[in-house]
Amino acid sequence: MEKYEAELGNEEDKSGLLGELLRAEEKFKKARKAHDDKLLELEGKLRNKANKADSGIKHNKSFGDANYNVQKIKTDISTVIQDTYSPITDDQVGKFHDLLREEPKSEISESSSFNLQYSAIASKAKELIEKKIQASDPIQELLNDAALATWVRTGRGHHQEKRDKCAFCGSDLPKDLWEKLDKHFNQESEVLRQALENLLESIEHERSRVTNLLKIKNSDFYSKFAAGLDALAEQLSTLSTSYCDSLDAIKEQAEKRKEDIFTPLEFDAPESGEEDLNAVRDSFEQLRNESNRFTASLSADQSKACAALRLHEVYTFINDIKYDDECKAIDALNEAMRKAEKSKNEILPKNRTAG
Repeated sequence: MEKYEAELGNEEDKSGLLGELLRAEEKFKKARKAHDDKLLELEGKLRNKANKADSGIKHNKSFGDANYNVQKIKTDISTVIQDTYSPITDDQVGKFHDLLREEPKSEISESSSFNLQYSAIASKAKELIEKKIQASDPIQELLNDAALATWVRTGRGHHQEKRDKCAFCGSDLPKDLWEKLDKHFNQESEVLRQALENLLESIEHERSRVTNLLKIKNSDFYSKFAAGLDALAEQLSTLSTSYCDSLDAIKEQAEKRKEDIFTPLEFDAPESGEEDLNAVRDSFEQLRNESNRFTASLSADQSKACAALRLHEVYTFINDIKYDDECKAIDALNEAMRKAEKSKNEILPKNRTAG
């Protein structure tokens, strides 16, 4: 008995097998406490990041999940530690935040005023400016001096059926004067003159439309289209100026022909820029259609943006707390606890045998 009692030992002086068991149990308890404390510390960090008031993911509207919790952050962590996860850039983060600030826009209607008339104007101008006409019985002096012809034609309107004397010199007007002038300024010349007047009105009307060809309002579009719209507005301004210059060049030729109605001119067609302006219109239409499609998909796109920002936040968080190192430390403590428990369990059979 003395031999067995000595082998068994006692708890007071921690001798023998009982002492060995006590020391093993203490070592196991310390190992378990170190493991549990480390695990609880990490769990606390995860819990705070998930739902701590003000700073937790749960309370950030950008992440779009009012029911976010520890289990969800663990799921997100398992996603961002995969090799398949690609962290988003700071530029992408900014764009996603811009997207979340967007409110649905009204549908943007197609521009109905962009219908350039340059080709029709240029074609008509060439026809009228180059048209050949003859006076029935021309007055050579008026043919030789366009300014004089204009003066006479204008003066006729102030005298015919109004005066018997010349308002300029006071002399009696010849009785056959109006007949002579009618033969010079015949119907053909008056028809051409009126056609040129109509052409000039068309040019002025087209010119007045240029400023309203496209109403580019950035406020009608989402912020992502701002850069493209600004570029189009700049192009439109430059091309519109060139377009008006081309119309002015046609106008100048039409006025010159009107001043000398019997002298045909060779029409010099200026570069219109019509194709370039139509290209701007087409680019605008593309942005308009994209914006309208964006409205239709905005809700789904914002949900994706929330998810991307949330995962980015989780990715940044686990890097900040060195999550991988934390997990390795917990695994090491768990292994130490397992070994301590194994050592303790190996002593128990000896105690039962000695007992």
